[in-house]
Amino acid sequence: MTKPALRFALATGLIFSFASIEVSPNGVTIAPAAAAKKKKKGDEKPAGDKDAKKDDKKANEPPKEELRTTGPATIQRDAFSEKQFENSAKAEKKRDEQIDEIKALLGKLKPTDERRGELVFRLAEIYWAKSKFIYQKEFKNFDDSYQKWVDNGRGGKEPQLASFTSESEAYKKQALQNYGIILDKFPNYPRLDEV
Repeated sequence: MTKPALRFALATGLIFSFASIEVSPNGVTIAPAAAAKKKKKGDEKPAGDKDAKKDDKKANEPPKEELRTTGPATIQRDAFSEKQFENSAKAEKKRDEQIDEIKALLGKLKPTDERRGELVFRLAEIYWAKSKFIYQKEFKNFDDSYQKWVDNGRGGKEPQLASFTSESEAYKKQALQNYGIILDKFPNYPRLDEV
C-alpha cells in the first residue's frame, strides 16, 4: 500500500476494519482482521480449565430460538402496551383540556396582541401531538383489520390505511393551518424557525 493510500485509509477510518499493519522496506502491508484471527488461533496453546469453564457457561445459557423459515411473518406489537396506552389516554385528556384553555385565552386577546402567536403555536403543537396519538390508535385498528383479512384468505376488499386515518389527518391539517397562521400574521414570532 502506498503512503497516500495509507493516509487516506487512516483519515477515513477504513483502517479500523483491519487487525494488523506491518511496515517493511517493500511498503506497508495490511492484513484483514479475519486473517489475523486465524494466525492468532493457530499460535494459541490449549488452556484446559478455561475451556471447561466456557463449556459450563454455554450449558447454563438457554437454547437460542431458531429462525423460522416457513409461514407468514408475524409482528409483535409490544411498543404500545396497555400501560403505555393508559398513560397516553391520560395525556390525551390533558391535551383536550389544554386546547379548550388556549381557545378561551385566544378569545380574550386582541387580534393584534403578540401573545397570540405563542398561543397559536402551542395550539398547533398540541394538535400535532394529538394527531400522532390518534394515528397510533387508527393504525392499530388498520393492522388488526388487515390481519383479519389475511387470516380469512384475503377474500373481499383489502383494507386501506387511508380509510382508517381520517381523524388523525383532520388534527394534522388543523395543526398545519395554525402553523400557517403564525407564518402569515406573526412574522416577528421568535420561534418562527420551529414553525
